[in-house]
Amino acid sequence: MRAHSESILVETKKEISIQKIKNIFQNTDGIKIRDEIKNCVYPMPITASRKYSVEVGRIRNSLIFKKNGLEFFVCGNQILKGAALNNTVQIAELIMDKELGTKN
Repeated sequence: MRAHSESILVETKKEISIQKIKNIFQNTDGIKIRDEIKNCVYPMPITASRKYSVEVGRIRNSLIFKKNGLEFFVCGNQILKGAALNNTVQIAELIMDKELGTKN
């Protein structure tokens, strides 16, 4: 296995819609949503290995920040995608650009 995982917690200034975030993730190259908890489908290193896309799942509002926060879990191949690209930063930039209308 050549994958790493991250649990991510984001606090936002505005309320955030989980459905909008899922739509953004679903329509973004390089992200594959694996978020079917009832069917035991979520990001795992074994399923992210040897793939260029990053798996994202367990997407929900934050238990801490409620509607002003987001929690999700990601797995990515550390050689093909690379931890050096910092998936967290790339995902946060996409959310800011598409959800909040900012440009980086």
